[in-house]
Amino acid sequence: MGKRNAKRVVSQPLNGLYLVLTLLLCIMMEILVFDRGYNKVQSEAELSVKEQVSLAANRLAATVTDTKDAYIMHSMDQKMNQILSAYDEPYTLEYIVESQYLKNAVYYFLSGNSLFADIGFVRREGSIITYNSLTNRDKEVLRQVVNQYPLGTDYMLSPVYDNQSLLGNQRRFLVVREMFQNTKRESIGFMAFFLDVNVLTQRLSQQIGKMEQEGGLMLLEGDSLIYSGSNGNAPQDTAAFVQAARQTGGTAGSGLTRIGTHNYGFVLAEEPYTGWTVLGYYDADRLLLDCVRDTAPLSAGILFAFIVILIIELRSFRFLNQTVRALKEAMQQAEQGRFVQLESPLQKNPELHTVVSGFNHMSASLQQLVYDNYVTRLRSKEAELKMLRLQINPHFLYNTLNLIQSLAVLGENDKVARMTENVGQMFRYNMAGASRVRVRNEVELLRRYCEIQQVRFPGKLRLEWDVAEEQLDCAMEKFTLQPLVENIFKHNRLHDPLQIRISVKKNEAEELVLEVWNSGPGMDPDRLAAVQAELADGKVGDKETSIGLLNVNERIRMAFGAQYGVELFSGPGQGVLARVTMPCLMMEEDSHEYSGG
Repeated sequence: MGKRNAKRVVSQPLNGLYLVLTLLLCIMMEILVFDRGYNKVQSEAELSVKEQVSLAANRLAATVTDTKDAYIMHSMDQKMNQILSAYDEPYTLEYIVESQYLKNAVYYFLSGNSLFADIGFVRREGSIITYNSLTNRDKEVLRQVVNQYPLGTDYMLSPVYDNQSLLGNQRRFLVVREMFQNTKRESIGFMAFFLDVNVLTQRLSQQIGKMEQEGGLMLLEGDSLIYSGSNGNAPQDTAAFVQAARQTGGTAGSGLTRIGTHNYGFVLAEEPYTGWTVLGYYDADRLLLDCVRDTAPLSAGILFAFIVILIIELRSFRFLNQTVRALKEAMQQAEQGRFVQLESPLQKNPELHTVVSGFNHMSASLQQLVYDNYVTRLRSKEAELKMLRLQINPHFLYNTLNLIQSLAVLGENDKVARMTENVGQMFRYNMAGASRVRVRNEVELLRRYCEIQQVRFPGKLRLEWDVAEEQLDCAMEKFTLQPLVENIFKHNRLHDPLQIRISVKKNEAEELVLEVWNSGPGMDPDRLAAVQAELADGKVGDKETSIGLLNVNERIRMAFGAQYGVELFSGPGQGVLARVTMPCLMMEEDSHEYSGG
C-alpha cells in the first residue's frame, strides 16, 4: 500500500513538479560547486603556467640585454673614455679589442655567465678577431649575419645551429651588435656574442621541475622547436599541439585545445627581444579528475540531502494528496456548472478543514449566484430582443400608411387594394411568434415590401434577385433584409432610376451571407468610417444613422455572437453595399414559424 501511495503521489503533476524542482536545485548546486571548483583549479594552473612562461621569456630577454651590457662596458668606463678622447685620429677595432679594460670586462662577463660561450669581433671588411678559437661553422654563421645586418639596427640574432668541436656538439645562436667610434659615429665593425642553447634549455628544465601541476614548456624559433620539456603527460604529437595552440591563441594568449583524446590548457607568449615563442601547457584532463575527486564528498552530501528531502516530501504528500485531488475534481466539476460538497478532514488536518469548508461555502454561493445571474440575463435578453423587433413596426407603418393615403387620394383603388394586402401579410408575418424564420419567408416579405416601393416610385426601381435555391430553407433572424432595403430609400432621392440587387449565398466558411447593393451616389470615406464605427460600438452617434441598420446589426450579434453582424462598403459614385453574415443553420421541422398566407 505504501509503494502504491508513493507512486500515486509522484504521478500527481504538482507533486511531481515539486520533486523535479528539488532535484534540479540539487543538480544546479552540484554543477555550481563543481564549476566553481574547476574554474578555480584551472585559473590557478593557468596562472602558474603563465608565471613559468613569463620567467622563461624573461630569461630569453636577459640573453639579449646582457649582450648590450657587455657591448657598452667600454663606453661606461671613465678611464676608457679619457684615453679614447685623447686621440685625434679615429681609433680602430684592434685598439678596442686589445684594450686591457675591455679584456678584463669580457673575462669577468664570460666567467660569470655560463650561457655565453664566446665573444668575437668582425671588421667591416669581414676579417674576424676573437679571444678564443672559433670553429668554421661559427665563422660561417657570423659572416652570414654580418652580411645581412640591416643599417641602423640595434642588434640581430642568428638562427640556432649545431657547432661541432673537439669538446662535442654544442647548439648555439649569435647576438651581433654593430660598433661605432665614440667621437664620430662611424661604424668600425661588429661585436658577436655566442650563446649556448644547451645551457638555456638546462635552465628551462630546472624551471619545469618547479611546476606544481603536470605540464611543460616549449621553446620555438619560428616554426622550429628549440626545446620541449615536461614533468608528465606531454603531447605525443608536438607539431600538431603547437599548430592547434597557435590557431587558438594566436601569437600571445591562452586557451584549451584537444590533441587526439587528450585536452591541454596552454599559455603562449612571444618574447620581443629574440622573437622566439614560449609555449607553456598543463594537463586539463588531469585537472578535471582532480576536481572530481576533491568535490566527491560534497556531491555525496548533496545526494544524501536530496534523498532525505524526497522521503519527507513523500510522507507529507501522501497525507495531502487525497484531499487536494478531491478539491481538483470538485473544481473541474464546478467549471462545468456542477457544484458539489466535499467531506471535511477536521480530525486529520485543521488547516485542510478550513480550506475544504471554504470551498464548500464558495461552491454553494456560486451555485446560487450562477442560477440568479442566468435567470436575470435570460429575461433581459428576451426583453431586449422583443423590443428590438418591435422597433421596426412604427417606422415601417408610418411610411406605408402615408403611401396608401396618397394612392387613395389619387383614386388608385387597385393599387390601394394590392398594397393593403401586402401590408396585411407583412403585419401577419410580424405577429408570428417565432424570432427565426426560413430564408424563403424573409425573401417573400422583402418582395412584398419592394412591390410597395415600386408603386410609390413607378419606373424608378430596377430589382435583381440572386437567391440560391439551396439556401431557402436556412434559418435566419426575422426582419433582417427589409430594414436594409428600407435604408436605401431613406438615404437616396429617386430623381433618377435606382438599381437594387439582393443576394443570398454561402461563403467559403459555410456561413450565410446576405447582401443588399444599390447604385446610389455612395458615401464619402469620412462618413463611411463614422457609420462603421457606430455599427462596431452598437451606438447611434447622430440622427442620420439608420435605426433599422443598427437594429439589424444588434439583433444579429445578440443572436449569434459578436463575430457576426452588418458590414458596410461604399465609395463616392460606387453605390452602397450592406452585407450581413450569420451562421448557416437549417430550420428545424417542428419549429413554430410563419408559413405564409
